[in-house]
Amino acid sequence: MSTHKIKKPGIMVAGIGVDIVSVQRIRKLSEKWPLHFGNKIFTDAEIEYCTSKTGSAVFQSFAVRFAAKEAFKKALTAAGKNLFLNWKDVWVAHSKDDVPVLQFSNRLKNETAHWRFHVSLSHESTVAVAVVLIETKD
Repeated sequence: MSTHKIKKPGIMVAGIGVDIVSVQRIRKLSEKWPLHFGNKIFTDAEIEYCTSKTGSAVFQSFAVRFAAKEAFKKALTAAGKNLFLNWKDVWVAHSKDDVPVLQFSNRLKNETAHWRFHVSLSHESTVAVAVVLIETKD
C-alpha cells in the first residue's frame, strides 16, 4: 500500500480508483435482465434518479453510477481494505448543491468512518467514467 501526501498538512491520499463503462453494455444488460440487473446493482433512490431522465440519459446515468461503484471498490483495494461489498453498500447521491457524493450502508459507514471520499463522474453518449479518491488524516 502506498500513500501520497497532498498539499494540505495532515491529509493523505489513501486510495484512488477509476473505472470506465460502456453505456451500450449497461443498456444491453438492463434489456436482457430488466428487473434483476437494476434491482441487484442499484438502490431504489438510484433507480428513481436514473429513470427520471429521458432517452439515452437513462443509460448514461446508470452507467456512471456503475462506474462509481467499481471505482470505489478499486480505491478501497488500493487503500489496503479488502471488504466484501454488496452492490447496494455504496451509492451515488447528490448534495444540496447537486454535487455527486457517495453514500454508504450502515455496515460500510462503520468500516470507513476514518476516511473522506471524493467522487467525480462524467459521461457522454458512449462511455461513462468515475474516479473515487479516499483521503485520511495522519
